[in-house]
Amino acid sequence: MTISEKARIAAEIEAFENVDFSDCPELTDEQLAQLKPSRYRKSAAIMASIEQSLDWLYSEAVAFPNEGQVKSRVDLLRQNARELATLAGIG
Repeated sequence: MTISEKARIAAEIEAFENVDFSDCPELTDEQLAQLKPSRYRKSAAIMASIEQSLDWLYSEAVAFPNEGQVKSRVDLLRQNARELATLAGIG
């Protein structure tokens, strides 16, 4: 996870902690039973895994005879992954 991603997540957490929920009614047991896990959390974890994999591949590119081509393809994959994440609302 990059520093900017960590900063964004920290800002989201801080903003959430400052929300005043005092005027919201408590949820009933039936309402709580209907809650489902967040898709965002799974998607964010997948994106983090993709980023880590691309970081590893980029660092291992020196083992290939065409290091420059491998690094440029990894950069292209990283850009495409970020664009897809943005379109999916998780980036």
